Amino acid sequence: MKTSKSRHSYKRRILVTGGAGFIASSLAQKLADDESNLVVIMDNLSTGDLRKLPPQKENIRFVKGDVNEYKDIMEIMVSYQFHYVFHYAAMVGVLRTQAHPVGVLEDLRGIENICRLSKNTGVKRVFFASSSEVYGEPVEFPQNAHTTPLNSRVPYAVVKNIGEAFLRSYNKEFGLDYTIFRFFNTYGFPIDGGPEIDGEPRPIGGPSVNPYKRRQPSQLIPTGIAGIDLNNTLVSG
Repeated sequence: MKTSKSRHSYKRRILVTGGAGFIASSLAQKLADDESNLVVIMDNLSTGDLRKLPPQKENIRFVKGDVNEYKDIMEIMVSYQFHYVFHYAAMVGVLRTQAHPVGVLEDLRGIENICRLSKNTGVKRVFFASSSEVYGEPVEFPQNAHTTPLNSRVPYAVVKNIGEAFLRSYNKEFGLDYTIFRFFNTYGFPIDGGPEIDGEPRPIGGPSVNPYKRRQPSQLIPTGIAGIDLNNTLVSG
């Protein structure tokens, strides 16, 4: 009778929050391609979709839970003792975040939970999905990831900005290593409804979309994984 590998027999144990979402599901699949990785996906499925999850493999586990609820995330992080955490869970969607600003602000609890538990359980590095929205209305051109003042105003951008501050603070006080990704526009698949609408190719972008600021998940993932071997890094684009 075949028995599954013990979680502690894997070289790297990795948590991906929001792993049933757009970018994070592609990330989880790429991480799981390395069979020495145990990839645990956590998602509350409020906006995530089970159809986006990677195909079932021995080194992939899915847990339905809410990172904003301390009990949910505490149980999984204490149980697995992760080496790396990719925190991609968040309320997303322009219309949704504008309609539910209080719900957006609740994501601050998830960020604090991740930082506190990562420190207490020995996580080597936290990877945080931030956003270009932290720049807000530009105060200079061209913008510089390290020197341009952040001008966040809407709740979604404020939460991402505070999330970055949490990571910098935990690094300074407790030595928790981190990598921040400030994503610009992303597009591609898997997205809800697949690549076609009524048999016609799904349009992507428009005249107001800068093609140099759009990225497919497949273009973002190698950078995210390479970040495991980097020092504290902020990646824009």
